[in-house]
Amino acid sequence: MDPLSAENFNEFYGEGAPVSRLYGAIDAPRSTADMQALFESTRPRLGPSPVIFEFLRIMHETPAFPRPLRWMQPTLLRAAVELIPERLRESLGLSEHYGLRRHERRLAKWAGACADRIVLPASPAVQSCLRLGLPMTYLYA
Repeated sequence: MDPLSAENFNEFYGEGAPVSRLYGAIDAPRSTADMQALFESTRPRLGPSPVIFEFLRIMHETPAFPRPLRWMQPTLLRAAVELIPERLRESLGLSEHYGLRRHERRLAKWAGACADRIVLPASPAVQSCLRLGLPMTYLYA
C-alpha cells in the first residue's frame, strides 16, 4: 500500500475538522500545514515524562494479542511510537529506544495491511453493515 499524498492528507484533515468540532476540538487542523504548525507550537512545552514511559511499559507487558501472535506486540508498539513525528519523539525522549528496528519495518507494514482485512464482528464497521442489512464482509471486499 502506498503512503498518502500531501493532497490526501489535506483532504483527511479537512474532512475530519467538522467531526473534531463535535468532540470539542474547536480549532482542529484543516491541512497538513495546520498540523505542522500545531506540532511546532507545542514542541517547546514537551519533554520526557515518567507517565509516557509507564504507559509504554504497560502496553509492552499487557498481553493484548492471542498467545501465538504475542511476539509481534513489542514490534507493533514500536511502530505506533514511530507514527509520532521524529522531532516530537526527540522532545519526548522516545527516539533512542522506541523506534522500529530496521528488520521490523517490513513486518509492521505487513501486519498493518493484514489487520485492515480482519473482519471483527464487534467492530463499528461490521455492526454498521449488519444494521443496513449488508453482509458483515461488505466493506472488506
